[in-house]
Amino acid sequence: MKQMNIKSIIKKVPYKNRVFWLCLGFAIIYMALGWRMADTLVYDYDGLLFNANTARVAEDLTAFYTEAHSDTTMHPFFTLLLNPLGSFLNIFLPVTASVILINTALGTLMIWVAYHCFRLLGLPRHQSTLWTILTGCTASNLLIASIPERHLAASLSITLMCFFCIKYPGRVGKFVWIGLLTFGITITNFAQCLIMFFASLFNRDNKKEHLLRFALKKTLQFGIITLIIAVGLSLIQKQIWPNADYFFLPESHIEEAMSSGIQTNPELSLYRFFNLSAHMFVFNIVAPTTFIDLGDKIAPLSLSLKSMGSFRHIGWISISGWTLLLFLGFHLVFFRKHNKWFWLQMGIHGCLLFNVVVHMLYGDAFFLSSANWTFLILIMVSSTTVAANKSRGFRITVDTLLTLMIMAVILNNALFIDDVSSYFRYGSSMKWQMNHGEQWEKAKLMERFLLKNQIHTLFADNDQKWFAYAANQSIKVVNISDENSPSLKKDAELMSENYAFLDDIGNVVAFLTNSLGSYTMTSIDDADFYHSIRRPHLPLAPARRKNISSIRASHKSRDAYAVSDLNMDTQWVGENTSGKDNWIEFSFAERQQVACVKLFSKDGNYPNNWQIDIRETPTSNWSTVTSEMSSGGYFWSGPRIFWSGKQFHPEARFLPILTSQIRLTFSSNSKNTPPALSEVRIYGPGDPFPSEMTALPLLMEELREKKIKRLYSERWAANAVYKETTALRGKRRMNIETLLEPYVFQHERSRKQPTPERTPYPVCLSKHTAILVRNENADSTRACLNERGYKMRETTIGPWILFDFRGSEWNNTYAGDSKLYWSGISCFLAEFEKQEVTSCPSQDKDQIDNEKAEGNRK
Repeated sequence: MKQMNIKSIIKKVPYKNRVFWLCLGFAIIYMALGWRMADTLVYDYDGLLFNANTARVAEDLTAFYTEAHSDTTMHPFFTLLLNPLGSFLNIFLPVTASVILINTALGTLMIWVAYHCFRLLGLPRHQSTLWTILTGCTASNLLIASIPERHLAASLSITLMCFFCIKYPGRVGKFVWIGLLTFGITITNFAQCLIMFFASLFNRDNKKEHLLRFALKKTLQFGIITLIIAVGLSLIQKQIWPNADYFFLPESHIEEAMSSGIQTNPELSLYRFFNLSAHMFVFNIVAPTTFIDLGDKIAPLSLSLKSMGSFRHIGWISISGWTLLLFLGFHLVFFRKHNKWFWLQMGIHGCLLFNVVVHMLYGDAFFLSSANWTFLILIMVSSTTVAANKSRGFRITVDTLLTLMIMAVILNNALFIDDVSSYFRYGSSMKWQMNHGEQWEKAKLMERFLLKNQIHTLFADNDQKWFAYAANQSIKVVNISDENSPSLKKDAELMSENYAFLDDIGNVVAFLTNSLGSYTMTSIDDADFYHSIRRPHLPLAPARRKNISSIRASHKSRDAYAVSDLNMDTQWVGENTSGKDNWIEFSFAERQQVACVKLFSKDGNYPNNWQIDIRETPTSNWSTVTSEMSSGGYFWSGPRIFWSGKQFHPEARFLPILTSQIRLTFSSNSKNTPPALSEVRIYGPGDPFPSEMTALPLLMEELREKKIKRLYSERWAANAVYKETTALRGKRRMNIETLLEPYVFQHERSRKQPTPERTPYPVCLSKHTAILVRNENADSTRACLNERGYKMRETTIGPWILFDFRGSEWNNTYAGDSKLYWSGISCFLAEFEKQEVTSCPSQDKDQIDNEKAEGNRK
């Protein structure tokens, strides 16, 4: 066998294949730009760069199971087309690497198609190469290929549309595929596809009589076939991602148009027209220095007419060359005889006119939207030179002009991309400071205060995210419950106690007040920081279930006992009557101290607002313990606050009160949604216990010694164990599967999380499974384990009790689905009626029946 060497490998490289080298070169460029931009804040925050939804699109690309696949009105099949590839890559690679690889593939494919488009026009190879280089180096293509956004796919679809239009003019069977692609990426681009298909029917090879009528008929046929297939794809997509919207419902588009805002002011429209023209013919090819505007929420970078004065010298050279080419192209369209591609150029004019009309009505992301028309302009100008290229002098002039212009464009746009990425890179805030001196000083005061207090995560809303940029990435700014960045979600989830709230976001002050949590407020300028947040010091103990003598409710009192039976399959549902409050009332056989109430709903149907009243004796008046509380906020887990997720449970804490009755009132709301409660847990004061931070090392040692491989625990403990296990190395390394929140950790390629849904987690038992429960919640877990007949030993570790199996007590019949569910508070029963067919080795059927009868009497 002939030995392979470097020379033989080099000989096999296709030197003469220009498109190979073009694609390879641009693949390297796009990948390098992607990694550079990923090393900034741009991938973490939506809207930071020209209103690009980078974090949201990254999730659309790489997360198969997520609630985010809902932007399918204007972009019907973007997720359907690209998510399978992105999800597959995300199994082996992090989100950032997966996005960069997808962008590189799309950008490289666009270069390949563009080159063949220019060749199909009849341009010589060297001119096709020059036009392709210009296509890949335009400012819009360089930017959109470096960030996760839909516009790169839109640019590719437009390039493919031109390819099909030139190669298969008027072929319905061929055009349907590109019609579905343009429609699926951006619904308005399908109108451009219809225009180009209509224009392609007027190519000079078409000799049909009544050509106009024929063209209208064929275009209508093409449109109907494409839409029918698109409706079918939309129905399929809905089955895969239930949160996806149907594009064919009119109300979705009405809502989109209303939210975008219709432009009606004549003066504004005139300015808008010139601004749009600048983006359509100048900025997309040769970009100026960007304008910084912190008043625009979190999008400090933008381009406008005032940017025309910020071009560098090399930029003006680029504009001069491009202006000559544009003038030459528009001149040759109408004044050159024997123009073979006149029909193509007229179709492009129609598309450009359509874009002007669309973007004059709504939409502000002109620079990103330029991907929808940049290649159309390039193909139009290049097509006008085909016939004139027969003149040697003309060909040499065009080649020279293109070469010089491309060199200037590459240099100008390289500086533009470097400038843009530098705005958001660590330590590159000089221009920010120059443009907003007062806000800069305010930001520095805020940053110094937070760092002095060792606070590195700040919870705020979108209007305040500009602070993340001003702080040079030393402070992470996270949007409560609506954060689209996977990395920021994870950072916020794994954070310990060093966090703060900027202003009273999500009514956090009310929650802290109603839960006896403590905090410190510090005002800097007009910003209020809530920090040093600590959980209530009062330890809890569960109220004795036997002491609950009766449970009454405003509606279906017989069902009210479901909230105290530890059974997930039963629940009490309030009355759906507008203007009428729902309530549920507990009476105790003996007066007892009450200090906390927690609610749990299996389906997540919590009341919007609720409050707690008590009655010291059955004959005394009701007195209010808490003000009206919202259920859309927070809950305590370990030493800190969490929100949302499958372990969410509204709670209220107060100073211990001796009472004989306690009533929960759920006020009526405008949506008239009744509460649906699976369990109501009532607590009194308990014995002190060590802190979670003190007990964590002991917990890790217990997990190691007991060889635990799967752990069900509260949210803070799950995160803490996850951090500890991932930090361990060598012989201390542990592989423990903790129950993390899927909506946060769905991008963890090494983890196999269940599909995010509102119902609790099913507990699957194995010999190395453990359940970690706080002391005050251990009674319910203990009762549920006994009900099922599972013998698990108990180990007290600080504030927790760890349930696991001794080797001698493990029974193989326990394996698999336990018919227990983890709620975040404790384990609860499920499938109660199927008890006799579950594995209960330690109980006989008579004993089970007696316990069920006793539970019914209660």
